[in-house]
Amino acid sequence: MEEIELKAAASAMGKRGGAARAAVLSTEERAEIARKGGRKRAQTLSPEQRKEIARKAVQARWAKKSAEKPDDLSESEPAKKEAHAG
Repeated sequence: MEEIELKAAASAMGKRGGAARAAVLSTEERAEIARKGGRKRAQTLSPEQRKEIARKAVQARWAKKSAEKPDDLSESEPAKKEAHAG
């Protein structure tokens, strides 16, 4: 999608909300708009701000992974350990 087309599409949708925009744009077009917005935002942030955002993202991913792991062993795991203790 050319930038002129992109601007025209954005201008035409200016007063409509997210659901209306989603109905008009394809997945690829929405992804392209999001990519451009992300790049522009990254250009305006300082290196320290980008580093802080990345650090928080990593912490969120690790917190999610640790929340998915069971805190205690399931009943099948002790049986496996006993079978292989020999």
